[in-house]
Amino acid sequence: MRCVELTTDSRLCQQCGSAIEEGRSRNKPPTEAKYCLRCRTERRRRASLKYVWRPEYDEYLKAHYYGGLNRRFQVLNRMIRETGLPRRYINYVANSVMWRRS
Repeated sequence: MRCVELTTDSRLCQQCGSAIEEGRSRNKPPTEAKYCLRCRTERRRRASLKYVWRPEYDEYLKAHYYGGLNRRFQVLNRMIRETGLPRRYINYVANSVMWRRS
């Protein structure tokens, strides 16, 4: 029977500085882990946003979106040119902003 020595060199989390838990092999630190278990789960929960919606876009929509179908079409076209966001996303947000307005 082989005796396994305990390794004392623990790696530290890059985010919080606490010790990283042992890896798959018993008593050995993980070779590629950069974060502790708590920081790893927090990083997993954070989804990167595909589009960034700014408050000034809301203000512009609230001020200019009303005025008939042709007016809404012009407002959407201008926002597409200025922001680079897709029409379906701007239209979705515009409809949700208008529902919040009343």
